[in-house]
Amino acid sequence: MAWGISWAMLALCFAVAVVEAVELVRNGKPQATIVAPSEGPPSYAAEVLQRYIEQMSGAKLPIVTDERKAKGTRVLIRVRKGAAKLDGFRINSSKGEVVIEASEPRGCVYGAYALLEEVGCRFYGPEPLGVVIPKKKTISVRDGLNILREPS
Repeated sequence: MAWGISWAMLALCFAVAVVEAVELVRNGKPQATIVAPSEGPPSYAAEVLQRYIEQMSGAKLPIVTDERKAKGTRVLIRVRKGAAKLDGFRINSSKGEVVIEASEPRGCVYGAYALLEEVGCRFYGPEPLGVVIPKKKTISVRDGLNILREPS
């Protein structure tokens, strides 16, 4: 009986560990392209994401303005009416795509920082002492990620 429970628990652990992921970087090589407008807060959000992912992994994700030029996983940063209230944001991931969207442009910046926290970065205060950037050669986001953050 005890062995049966032990094997069941072990099988459950393996089942939980096999979660699909959307890869941004694999073994220090970019697997994604950031798609964002060329100016304004969404552009800044793309630069923030690019900079910290490069510091984490050594891989510099390219930034393009045209979705058709994206290679690999697409990280879309966009403003869409109704995405979230005020300067809130929404992050969704699915096979081959991560979407950061907001109703207000500055919400895209908040979303970029939230995505960085999702992959391990921590922002406690100003750089360099207030920022923790883990070193990772592979960076991925859980498939099916669905985050909505709005001010109350």
